[in-house]
Amino acid sequence: MKTLLVVLIACAALGCTTKFEENDAQDVQGDDTLQDDALTEGGADGYDIEIEAGAEPAIIIDDTDYQPFFDFTGEWMVLDTSQAYNNRCLYADPRLGTLDTPEATATFNPDLPEAGLYAVFIWWPDGGDRALDAPIFIHHAEGIALRQVNLRINGNQWRRLGVFRFNAGSEGKVVLWDSTTGYTNADAVGFLRINP
Repeated sequence: MKTLLVVLIACAALGCTTKFEENDAQDVQGDDTLQDDALTEGGADGYDIEIEAGAEPAIIIDDTDYQPFFDFTGEWMVLDTSQAYNNRCLYADPRLGTLDTPEATATFNPDLPEAGLYAVFIWWPDGGDRALDAPIFIHHAEGIALRQVNLRINGNQWRRLGVFRFNAGSEGKVVLWDSTTGYTNADAVGFLRINP
C-alpha cells in the first residue's frame, strides 16, 4: 500500500480532481465510478468529456502485437480464454516483493496519427483470483495519470480509463503493473480520438 499512499499524498498536494462517466473502468471498491487516484505532472489528470454510449477504440494495441507497440518486463504467462481480446492474454502471478516496486510490467505504446484528445480504453478477462487494484499509468502529453482497476469484475469488454491529451506519434503509452492482491492480466488497450 506504500505506492497508493504516496500517490494519494501527491494528489492531495497537487489538488487532483477527476470526474468519470458511467461505463468507465471500475475502481478498487467495485462501484460504478472510479475514485480520483490520479498521479499528475503539470496538473493534468484527464478531461471530463462525455463519450457516446457504446463507443469503442479505433486504435488497439494487443498483447500479441510486437515491439514497439507492446513490450513487457518480468515474468508473464499466456492464458488462452474466450473472455480475452482475440482469445488470448498474458498474466502475471501476484507480486510478492515490495509494494512500491513492480516485478512485472506491460507497456502498450500506440503510434497516434494526430495530436488531440483521446479516450483510453482497456480490456481484461475478469475472474475471482485477479488483482483488486491493478495499477495502470497513462503517460499522456500533459503528465502521467494513475488508475487502479479491479480485475475481478466488469471485464470481457472495453472499459474507459478516461480522456487525455496526446501528441502525435509514439511518445504516449499505457503501462500496467502487477499487483499484490491477485493475478494481473495484460490483454489490450485502445484509443479513440475525441472531437469535443
